[in-house]
Amino acid sequence: MKPAVKRLTPAQIENYFPGKGCKCHAWVERECCCNTWNSAMTEQDIKVDWTPKEVYVLRNENHELEVRCQRLEQLFLEQLLQED
Repeated sequence: MKPAVKRLTPAQIENYFPGKGCKCHAWVERECCCNTWNSAMTEQDIKVDWTPKEVYVLRNENHELEVRCQRLEQLFLEQLLQED
C-alpha cells in the first residue's frame, strides 16, 4: 500500500503559497525556524509547508489519473466477464 500523500483541494491550492504559516518571515525553508525539529515532533506538528504549489497540482492530477485507470481496469474486467 502506498503511503498517504498530502493533497489540497482546488480552493486550498488557490490560496496556497510555499511557506504558508511561517511566523519568522523566512524567505526559504532553510532559513525558517518555525518548524525547529525535535524528536517529539510528528507530521501533524509541522505548521509551515514549504512544498511548491505545483507539487499539489501534480498530486491532484496524478490522483485523478489513478482513479480513471482503476475505473478503466474495472470496466475492462467486467467486459471480459460478460464475454465468457
